[in-house]
Formats: sequence, structure tokens, C-alpha cells
Amino acid sequence: MFLMGIRQKHSLDVLATEIPKQWVAFKMEFEAARKSLVTYGIVCGVSQNEMEYMCGVEVPSLQSAPANAGKIIVPKQKYAVFLHEGHISEIGASWDKILLQLMPALNLEDVHTPSFERYDHRYDAISGNGQVEIWCPVK
Repeated sequence: MFLMGIRQKHSLDVLATEIPKQWVAFKMEFEAARKSLVTYGIVCGVSQNEMEYMCGVEVPSLQSAPANAGKIIVPKQKYAVFLHEGHISEIGASWDKILLQLMPALNLEDVHTPSFERYDHRYDAISGNGQVEIWCPVK
């Protein structure tokens, strides 16, 4: 997939406040470019102190993306797909459960390519409630 949007690094201790701000900026800048109901929250990289995250939409090619847009190519890969249900403020707890409990219990190994959240018609961005798919790349 070719994705474009807003790509930023955040300190791990402020993810809960900074990522929602990033989504607001994304909606203001890229809402008109959105061709489908699906948006993506891509975990581009994680270090000990920070995470790089991108709010994005799928595009046919990155060549047509604006110069100031964040860009990423999500490779074709095998994924384990999990479902977050409830308010978006609890998605961090879902990620923790997936990475720390479910993946090890299912004997799934992360291959360290981008993981992502997939937001479609089941998620209501106004209320913050609904279902969000969490896609984790695995061997």
C-alpha cells in the first residue's frame, strides 16, 4: 500500500495527547484528498523513547503526493489482525494486550515492518467509539 498523510515523532510519554492532535491536523489538511472511508494510523518505528506515527490515506502512487506530505510504503506481508472495540482512548491498552499477551500466547513473531490501525465505517470519528482493526506483521 502507498500511504500519505502526516508523519511525526512523539515521545512515548505523551502519545495519548499528541496522537489525537495529529489526527485533528490530518483531517484539516487531508480530508479533501480522501477518496474512501478508510484511514490508517501507521506505526512507522519505535525506539526506547519515541514512536513515529503517521495518520494516512491510501493513494495509487506516492508520486502525486504533495511535497509536504508524510509518505510510507507498507509492504505486502502476512499480518495478524486484531479488533479494538470501544472508545479510541483505550486503543493503547489494546496495543499493549496484543503485543505483550496475545502475540506471545499465539506464538506469533513480529517481523518489524510497519504495524497499522485501520479505521473504516465501523469507527465513528466524532464520538471516538467503534471498531478499529490492528494489523501486526508476523512471520
